[in-house]
Amino acid sequence: MNATVRWTMIVVAFLVSNALAMGYLVLASSTSRAVDAQAGVSLDLRDAAGTPIIGARVHVSAMARATGRRTELDLVERDGRYVATHRAGGLEDLAIVAERGGERFTAHAIVE
Repeated sequence: MNATVRWTMIVVAFLVSNALAMGYLVLASSTSRAVDAQAGVSLDLRDAAGTPIIGARVHVSAMARATGRRTELDLVERDGRYVATHRAGGLEDLAIVAERGGERFTAHAIVE
């Protein structure tokens, strides 16, 4: 095993262990509402046991790949989900930050 493979494995192991230590599972999805044709961002935050996490502060930074335009979103908790209205135009890179009780979790997702 060469040094590049070894370092790659170390970095991946570090990232996975960090996510497990936080005990959060973030599911990012792009949703749409047929009523007003306005798209949105919807997140489920769950702990390691699968219990929904409530009372978190969730922020998403969305960057459109086609234009480079960045949109900052503060999500609102609704029925155990965190949502924000957002009209996307094609592929977007999402940087997700969830904070609660001094803990911080970050994740990245690509949505269309």
